[in-house]
Amino acid sequence: MPVGLDESLTPAEYEALARFLHQCPDGLTPNLEALDGFFCALIVGPDVILPSEYLPLVLGSGSHFDSLEQVNSVLPLLMCHWNTIARALDEEGIYDLYLVRRRSHRLVGAEWAEAFMRGVDLRYDQWRPLIDSKEHCNAILPMMTLAQEKDPELMPLLRPMTKAARDELLGLMAIGLADLHRYFRDRRPAPHRRTPSRDTVRRATPKTGRNEPCPCGSGKKFKFCCGRAPEPSIH
Repeated sequence: MPVGLDESLTPAEYEALARFLHQCPDGLTPNLEALDGFFCALIVGPDVILPSEYLPLVLGSGSHFDSLEQVNSVLPLLMCHWNTIARALDEEGIYDLYLVRRRSHRLVGAEWAEAFMRGVDLRYDQWRPLIDSKEHCNAILPMMTLAQEKDPELMPLLRPMTKAARDELLGLMAIGLADLHRYFRDRRPAPHRRTPSRDTVRRATPKTGRNEPCPCGSGKKFKFCCGRAPEPSIH
């Protein structure tokens, strides 16, 4: 059954996507929380960033799909989650962040914030006016604060955050994301503004042939890139 790109992923589909991301350890988003933060930054940001640019960062330089079937099953999951975020922000004005709740409250949201800031780095010059703005910088401050928890140089110097303080910061992150979405939406050139669709459209991502361009955007044929058979391990 093809994934409906206008629908949210099911728990089973999220689990399948999480397993795949775990196989891309050198990608920028090794888990669902990081993928969510990274996608959020790209979606609300000042520029339209195409899959040909961000997919290689998600997959990592050393990742290869196991089969053509895996390509045609994983890519729609990624696109569907992207659309879920964009649709929530466009139609509802706020998005419920995908955060992994651990047994301890410590570091919840830190991977999301770190990945978000990595997304910001892709167009930092365009984000800089907002970051330097006294009027608008509060929207991104929660992300910048939590991202510091994953900095190996700063971690020993930071005081442990209470659960109440973290929950408040996570709420501010969701509000800040909505504010950032509105801020950049109103400043994008007209052709780059998204118009929310009221109609439900079901689309299936077309399958990739072995001689077609690779979906990751490398410019190579699929069979010579992500569709390449994995090299045998030497023990």
